[in-house]
Amino acid sequence: MTVRIIGEDFKVLEPLSRQAQDRIAGVSGLVNLRSDHEAARPELTFTVDRRRAMLLGVNTAVVGNFLKTAIFGNKVGTYRQFNDEYDITVRLPLEQRVNIDDLLRLQIPNQSGNAVPLSSIGRFDYQGGFGTINRVDQKRVITLTADAEGRLSTEVLADVQKRLGEMTLPMGYEIRYAGEQEEQEKAMAFLSKAFIIALMVIVMILVTQFNSLLVP
Repeated sequence: MTVRIIGEDFKVLEPLSRQAQDRIAGVSGLVNLRSDHEAARPELTFTVDRRRAMLLGVNTAVVGNFLKTAIFGNKVGTYRQFNDEYDITVRLPLEQRVNIDDLLRLQIPNQSGNAVPLSSIGRFDYQGGFGTINRVDQKRVITLTADAEGRLSTEVLADVQKRLGEMTLPMGYEIRYAGEQEEQEKAMAFLSKAFIIALMVIVMILVTQFNSLLVP
């Protein structure tokens, strides 16, 4: 059984998925209930004081590129040895890029070519990041999956749908059911189309056989 909570904002999807998980956790025969949403790791972000940076003649794009090179490195060339190639990357030594105080002492060049301390144009903050982001129809989705044990999967799914049907969803958010339910819906849609096509073919054959629309 697969339940998808679909929307755009993870700040809304996360509590909705937890609420849905709590609602169906007690359904008889539902086992191994799990979510594909990974817990987000805190992210360290640098916020530029744009007014101060402008007064000091520092471009925000330069700040971003400077920090990216200092922490993650920047490829500047390739070293070849026999048949092997190795990237040449420039970045700060490890001991100088693990401490925020060391990073704040970095000197950023301004438009005049003078060095400006990073600490004078912004600050570092810890913020909540996002885990793995999955999408369905261009919208973000958190998927709950579970197995049925001791009861028919259709019975378990019916109880799950009943409980989740009582949830109040914000506008733009929806719950969809995948897995066996999705395959059944696809099969029903295919059979409906096949039935209509078959009926039309039979009518065409009869019309051709009798040269009349009324007799068939």
